[in-house]
Amino acid sequence: MNDMQSFKAVKPIIQRITFRKLGYIGIELEDGRLIYLPLVKFPGIANLTPSQRRQYSVIDDNILMFRDDDEVYHIQDFLGTYETNAYQSPGKQQARTLVTA
Repeated sequence: MNDMQSFKAVKPIIQRITFRKLGYIGIELEDGRLIYLPLVKFPGIANLTPSQRRQYSVIDDNILMFRDDDEVYHIQDFLGTYETNAYQSPGKQQARTLVTA
């Protein structure tokens, strides 16, 4: 089994979050992955002060909540789902014939 197949079989568990990169939220997963996502995709988090960002809770290993933000963030909000991220083969493309005059 290659590394990519093994990651597909691992349930993503949020270990902690970080804001070390300016303009990004970093999600550290228990399996060792660190995913950085732009804060512009999460305006509720982006609007928090640095102090407010440190006041978060991880619930059931995959839900992230901040004390001063009403939104609830699920791991799928950060990683997507299989349906939204699975590689889609372009399939067979029709052969095109070059016609010259």
